[in-house]
Amino acid sequence: MKKAAFLICLLLLAVLPEAAARDRLAVLDFTVESSNPALKNLGKGLSALVALELDKSQGVSIVKRNTWREVLAERQLSLKDLEEGKVRTLLSDLLDVDYLIYGSISDSGKGVTVSLRMCWGSSGSIVRQEELTEGLELYEHISAKLADSVLSYLGARAAATTIQNVTFKVARKTEALFAFSEAIAYLDQDNTEQARLALSRAAALAPYADGIRAYLERLEWSSEVVSPRFRIEHELYVTAVNPAALGFINDGQFYFLFSNSRYRDPDASHEYQAVDSYFVTENSWTQVLGCLLPLAPGLGLGAEFMPRGGGYSRYLETPFTFDRDGSPKTIHEGESRFLGGSLSLGYALTDDLSLGTSLLLWHTRSGFEGPDNIFADGINFAVQAGCLLRTWEQQLTVGFSATYTDLAERYVDLDALQVEDGAFPLLLETSLAAVLLPDTLTASLRILADVFIDGRSGHVLRAVPVLEYRPLEKLFFRAGGEVSRLRLAGETAAGYGFLGGASVRFGRFGVDANYTVREKPSRLLPGYNLNNRTLFIGANLELFSRGLKRSRTK
Repeated sequence: MKKAAFLICLLLLAVLPEAAARDRLAVLDFTVESSNPALKNLGKGLSALVALELDKSQGVSIVKRNTWREVLAERQLSLKDLEEGKVRTLLSDLLDVDYLIYGSISDSGKGVTVSLRMCWGSSGSIVRQEELTEGLELYEHISAKLADSVLSYLGARAAATTIQNVTFKVARKTEALFAFSEAIAYLDQDNTEQARLALSRAAALAPYADGIRAYLERLEWSSEVVSPRFRIEHELYVTAVNPAALGFINDGQFYFLFSNSRYRDPDASHEYQAVDSYFVTENSWTQVLGCLLPLAPGLGLGAEFMPRGGGYSRYLETPFTFDRDGSPKTIHEGESRFLGGSLSLGYALTDDLSLGTSLLLWHTRSGFEGPDNIFADGINFAVQAGCLLRTWEQQLTVGFSATYTDLAERYVDLDALQVEDGAFPLLLETSLAAVLLPDTLTASLRILADVFIDGRSGHVLRAVPVLEYRPLEKLFFRAGGEVSRLRLAGETAAGYGFLGGASVRFGRFGVDANYTVREKPSRLLPGYNLNNRTLFIGANLELFSRGLKRSRTK
């Protein structure tokens, strides 16, 4: 565990200085100086391709397209106003960028002439100009050449694919560029469905064009905001995602979650872990089917169902003979099942702030009958409330949720030597997810607190830091850990663990898997740790888009 933490720290030290030193650029649309209607959206498409090429470099940071468009709209500025130096300085200040990139496109015989201008934000002066005259079928070469010119001025290294597109002039179908430009125009109108159709046409016409495939991949996987891939396990009485995230969704989705948390006997010969004179085990498992549906701009609905239920298998045998028959006192729950589901609603108050709530109902069916059961048969409920804030150009997401359940839970009071009627703890969760390097490195931190509100009067704190690295377009690797502290019934215990995981994407379908090895503080036997192994698997299928705006304010 210490070695893993040390390696994670080294990785952070290596990448954070690089991220902090990057120049910040805004790539605006190129103006089209032509009466040809076929070129109407070309300025949008070509500038988007230049931005993609620049974004591949680790030496620069690119302002999101929606950000600079909103600033232009708020200030009632047009691209033609950029001819004035004071406007360039004002826009650079509003966007907090080092450089503005803009330009123009005009007809030139059989091709087009593309002119790029690079403006230094502090003074508004033009520090770099580049002009190319090429056929539109060489749009990959044009965008790469313009991006390379900018990076050369900044002394930043271009990506290998950018250098390849500069060196080799590969002709593509111009219809693909027109379809791509049309898709960008639809995205500017928040019409995701038409944008996806246009991108699909472009990808079919130019299947090997990196820029087109990159944009299509981003649209096909817009479910990042509700991805549970940083989890160790799924709690039975909470929803898979913060309900506030539903205010940000724009696509219908199905998902499936499975988690299995078990005691791991090193000899694989005992069902229970022996701790001093006690025998104890605490296992849990869940299976969840869920669906997300955007209802209106900033409003989303979620539903979950446990088709085979979820449950616990827990057992505690004490060395004390305080039963009437003189046998050792035990408390147990043999493969109890929770059968039910939930409904969630999320509403985005602003572009970056959303609130949500969930109601969960299930039937608890105990594995054993008798007064020593941990759970009692019956109908139970849980209420969850959450909020989600996206900031730093949506590169940082901060979430909070609180869940209360009426589920009763019996426990052994080891001081009084008797079984007590207790309650399941209140669950509080705070989460942070930050993009350290765009499309490459993401950091996540989840802090969970189980607050016991019965006679045990204690808590369990868990911190789960995770780093996710993306070596390939559709492949992700995760490494992290868990640090926990229990304070319960006057006893304390500290736990730790290590998490490893991976995700694979196939268009609109994705699979996440995490495996965690940990020493987990026992709830049934406070003061002791259990040897635990946890497997978490999630699958997500994006089905459709309603073409709804996520923005509530402009």
